[in-house]
Amino acid sequence: MSSFTTPSFAMIGPFSPIHGLAIVTLWSLYAAIRHVIAGRIALHRMVMRNLYWHGLIIAGLFNFLPGRASNHAFFPENPQLGFVVIGLGVTALVGNTIRQKHRLTKSVQKSRIFPLEKPATMV
Repeated sequence: MSSFTTPSFAMIGPFSPIHGLAIVTLWSLYAAIRHVIAGRIALHRMVMRNLYWHGLIIAGLFNFLPGRASNHAFFPENPQLGFVVIGLGVTALVGNTIRQKHRLTKSVQKSRIFPLEKPATMV
């Protein structure tokens, strides 16, 4: 929530990429809560894992923007190489997301009943 009050590093008007990340985070939390209330525990787990890993990776990639301390530590002579690191990281995230969706689609095709839609058993 504190990212909404961060005025520095503005790229589009007063907004920066961290504002978009904060909105995605809030939306993911809302979706995860909806899934757990509906009893779709596997979907809840998937949303929370994606939020955790994507949040860490995206925030880490922002550290490689030119002018940041991590960029200067790794690329003191050529800070533009930070964009290469960011591009490779985003490519890895997109590839992983496609792979997860493909794996989910294959598991749905194997069973007649969508396994993630069944509510959890109450013990």
